[in-house]
Amino acid sequence: MVLLMMIGNLALGGAEWAFVRQANALASANHQVTCYVPYYCDSSSALFAALDQRIQIVTFGWMTDFLHRVLYKLTLVFPRINLEQRLHSAFLKRLNRRNRFDVVNPHLHIATVVACQAFMNDPVPIIETDHGDYALLLQDDPPFRRLSIPLQRVDALICPSSTNQNRIAQLPWSSRFRSSVIPYSYESPSARIDRALPQDDIFTFGMVSRGVPEKGWEEAIEAFRAVRLSSTRPMRLILVGGSSYLQALERDLEPDLKTDVIFVGSQPDIRPWIECFDVGLLPSYFAAESLPNVIIECLAQGKPVIATDIGGIPDMLDTVGQTCGILVPLNASSHRADLAQLTAAMQRLLDDSSLLKLLAQNAIVKVRRYRPEVVVNALVSFFDSVRVSMQHSSKATLAPSPTLL
Repeated sequence: MVLLMMIGNLALGGAEWAFVRQANALASANHQVTCYVPYYCDSSSALFAALDQRIQIVTFGWMTDFLHRVLYKLTLVFPRINLEQRLHSAFLKRLNRRNRFDVVNPHLHIATVVACQAFMNDPVPIIETDHGDYALLLQDDPPFRRLSIPLQRVDALICPSSTNQNRIAQLPWSSRFRSSVIPYSYESPSARIDRALPQDDIFTFGMVSRGVPEKGWEEAIEAFRAVRLSSTRPMRLILVGGSSYLQALERDLEPDLKTDVIFVGSQPDIRPWIECFDVGLLPSYFAAESLPNVIIECLAQGKPVIATDIGGIPDMLDTVGQTCGILVPLNASSHRADLAQLTAAMQRLLDDSSLLKLLAQNAIVKVRRYRPEVVVNALVSFFDSVRVSMQHSSKATLAPSPTLL
């Protein structure tokens, strides 16, 4: 299958890593993959380097931040001309003439709009992968304001969780529209990972995420403080992520916590840090939470996770017979992780080594659903079914009308 995958840039983030892993999985299965990533940013190098060498990468190497800002401002001044979209459309149509793509697969809303406008009058199927964008777009006022183009042109949507699928079901898609739940792919490490810290007897809670408040960093610190006060066991909290917000949290940390709460900043490879964890944390209240990559990363290394009961997280952690973590509800008044229950869950895994071991064993089993070969088979099957459906629909539309005698 000849595939065009699209994303605006490869900034260091969960959606971007999911994009790279999906592209690699498809390329490894001998599909011809082209990745259209027009803009380069400072944190892109690690993700570009992670792309399989068999993938054709198309990017605007000459597009500096300054030129992009100029192009963006010109588009705002002359919206009807839309120079930025014209540039994208010219490149994408040329790519399509050269490669004859079977499917266009955009990731994140900006790339979807670009794809829809470039291929508005082209029969190539546009099958979007959702990363929680629709949770945010549905909050727009007026509703559906930024959705008019995708609703016209997107043929199908891949949802990483049933929560995403239920969310988009309320939208007025075209009659041909289809959706399917297919999780992200992840290739579990085949060799032992060298720890970022030496082996010791300090029980370690850890959190990896984007450095925004909605991921629950403050809640993780507050719950750790409470557990630390009630236990004599040596423990620490490792926080992996970078932003000015996290720098402020580190600055304002009480002196007595500074030795046990360790901020390590943004890391290009988070696996050595996860190897140090006994338990992963994600007390997120992010509205667009879908299928957090960091939870998959933790499960792949046999690390149980304590996370909030939102988005696709329940499907990841709480399956009958394979429970590999503890779900924490959002507080009804604050709409953030319930601190009392987050603290209790951390205390429980700190004290109950048998439960910790069981959840770790289940994690290794649970992560099998994210294996590249499993995900690729589901993706290709869905791509094919959408293509066949569109071909049948096209033939029905072009069929001659019966002659009335």
